[in-house]
Amino acid sequence: VSKMNQILRKQVGHKLEAKPYIKSQDSVIALIFRIEQVPKIEVNKINIVNNSRTFDSVIRNEVSFSEGDLFNAEKVSESRAKILKLGHFKNVNADIRSQNKSRTNKVDVNFIVDEQKTGSYNIGGGYSSNNGLFAQLQMSQSNLLGSGKEIQFAFNKSKSGFRTDLDFASPTTFGYNLLTNLNLGISKRGLYNVKNN
Repeated sequence: VSKMNQILRKQVGHKLEAKPYIKSQDSVIALIFRIEQVPKIEVNKINIVNNSRTFDSVIRNEVSFSEGDLFNAEKVSESRAKILKLGHFKNVNADIRSQNKSRTNKVDVNFIVDEQKTGSYNIGGGYSSNNGLFAQLQMSQSNLLGSGKEIQFAFNKSKSGFRTDLDFASPTTFGYNLLTNLNLGISKRGLYNVKNN
């Protein structure tokens, strides 16, 4: 029944539901499915809850439907998975609530997120026969200031010189879903690599 209802809900402009019932006559039992049209349910508001760090726009960019659309449980599930895939949250829940008791044809969809740590750093050093003492510093942040942008920084220093690498990535550019990458490297001899994708 659940699978049948999933197929029926893909119909455009209305929502159908299969309701099974049993009919028995003499020694014969029949399982009958009655296809019924149920009232349209619209999405009233899409709310993002508990995002103390990440911007609303970063999360809403992963939502596959808009306010005013017909409610579609599959799209809600799909959107939840896309938000979780960002890697900024420990968990994401979708809470569906009727707008109010007197208007059951509209629902609010609340995406409740649980923020998690998105940055890391590493400091190290050692000694090699070729370069003597050396030091390393690496830092990364996959949700820069809550913008969803990613930055990585690496610095290496030894007696032979130094090398610095900076990588920046943005999943959106000028409001479009266009990935932008910027890679910059500086060594003791000067600028050695600039690449913009």
